[in-house]
Amino acid sequence: MTAQQYIRSLAAEASQYLKVYKYVDFSGGMDMLRKSDIRFTSACALNDEYDCSAAVLNYDSYRELGLSLGLSKDEIERAIQREGEEIAHWGICSLCRTSDNKTLWSNYADGNGLCIELDVPKTLNALEKQGRKTPLLTVDYYDSIEGVVKRELGITSNDLFRYILIKRLVASKSKINATKGWNSEKEDEIRFVLFERVEADAPMYLNLTHKCITGVYYDELSFADLRVLHQLLSRKYKLVPRKRKQMPIP
Repeated sequence: MTAQQYIRSLAAEASQYLKVYKYVDFSGGMDMLRKSDIRFTSACALNDEYDCSAAVLNYDSYRELGLSLGLSKDEIERAIQREGEEIAHWGICSLCRTSDNKTLWSNYADGNGLCIELDVPKTLNALEKQGRKTPLLTVDYYDSIEGVVKRELGITSNDLFRYILIKRLVASKSKINATKGWNSEKEDEIRFVLFERVEADAPMYLNLTHKCITGVYYDELSFADLRVLHQLLSRKYKLVPRKRKQMPIP
């Protein structure tokens, strides 16, 4: 499987999702709604140490694989430098497949946060009109950091490093609750990936049309915040805010 084929397979898997959801605090959510935009963060600057991390997915594994395929040490180091400098700075917009993910409500929209629903076809169309390559890709959760790369290599040496470095853009570590026997923190994540450089200290904001945003959920907003949200949604989007869906505890 080449790197291009790998991206296509992830995009094909993601194509079943017509709606995706962005979890944000109230301030960030209101800013997103006022501007009708989405934020892309450099892959090397995400706040989860298990996301897109070259430090966690150690380059020693890449070196071992390269040597086993007959590449020289110089070829391997050049490939790591070239691909790492490019791909590590591609833009990531992290989203969720559902509006009722307990972990994301807790981590990103605790109490007074928002969950903003995006229409996928309209969002992709809005970004495409700006000349942006931003496929929607599913995220690969894994339980063993060391094994994430070696599991799926059926590729040529020429494409090895591009494949595995792209792979870490859509990889995240599962956090397993050993006591309860279920993955209490899996975030059901899905991502827009922007194939251009985004600086670590300067996120990129891309404009959407107001039709891209099709719903907004809230949890425990104050009366004043809810009124401001309601006014903005009714005026700009012809929407009303919806109360968060509470899922039963397993």
